[in-house]
Amino acid sequence: MPDYLTKKDLGKVLDEKFDRYQAAIIEAVGQRFDAIDRRFDKNDKEHAELRHTLDKLITTLDGFLKRLTDFEDEFTIMKAEMALMKSIIKDKLGIEVSLQGH
Repeated sequence: MPDYLTKKDLGKVLDEKFDRYQAAIIEAVGQRFDAIDRRFDKNDKEHAELRHTLDKLITTLDGFLKRLTDFEDEFTIMKAEMALMKSIIKDKLGIEVSLQGH
C-alpha cells in the first residue's frame, strides 16, 4: 500500500463524499432560508398588527374631531341665539344683559 494518494484515489474519495457534502450544504442553506422566511412572516404579522392599531387610532381621532367640530358648530349657533335674545330683551324690556361679571 503506497504512502501517497493518487489523483484517482482522491477522485474516488471525493466522489464518495460529494453526495454527503452536497446534502449537508443544501440542508444548511435550506435551514437558513427557513429562518429568513420565519423572520419575514413575523415582520408581516407585526406590520399587520401595527396597521390594525393605526386604523383604530385613526378611527378614534376621526370620531373625536367630528365631536369637536359638532361642538364648535353648536357653540356658534348658541352664541348667535344668545346675541339675538340679548337684543330682544334690550329692545322689549330696556334691560342691558351682560354675561361678564363686574
